[in-house]
Amino acid sequence: DGVSTSSIQLQDADMSFSVSNAVIQGTSGEIVFASAGTGETIATTMASLHSEIDSENPLHSLVKIQLRADLSSLPAITKFLGLSNQQLAGRLAGKATAEAKVGQFANLAAWRADASVVSHYVRLADEPLGDFAAVAILKDGQLTVPETSIRWRDSQLQFGLVGDITDAVQLRKVEMDGFFKVAPISIADLANFASRYSKKPLPATGTADA
Repeated sequence: DGVSTSSIQLQDADMSFSVSNAVIQGTSGEIVFASAGTGETIATTMASLHSEIDSENPLHSLVKIQLRADLSSLPAITKFLGLSNQQLAGRLAGKATAEAKVGQFANLAAWRADASVVSHYVRLADEPLGDFAAVAILKDGQLTVPETSIRWRDSQLQFGLVGDITDAVQLRKVEMDGFFKVAPISIADLANFASRYSKKPLPATGTADA
């Protein structure tokens, strides 16, 4: 049956789990999160699990997990989080896969995973951002976010990340290297944006890099 709180409702969902011929499979079906007040869909998710049991050594059995999520109403999500829903709009869609052997679940270096997020018509502080796709890859304890670009007006924002999370669980230590740059920065665009909050025009022109 549906589960609800004062602000969010989890609609009925079908879940299945089976074991046959040494193969374990499970799926959640589509899970819909909606506003308890308006019924507006906030997000939909789906998860699945697959494993072929190693009869000689079950701890060597490889488990594969897949997850998909569609955050269809960013304003509703920000409202649920107690943030201003006037500052964010649009939609995000993401998916992730992860796999590891049963006996290595606690060892981050043994996991292989990848995740991606795609934006659609996102607006931040009423400013439209160009649609973008961001990817993260985990392999051999190395987390990598390849260079990702986001366009705002005439400016291009770029960022990336590389890090070692091998010791994140046992030593609570993470080493990360990343970069963030904007080129070109339109001074006129920045002045125009700032003018909305200063309530007076800020004349400025030119470009810069950062």
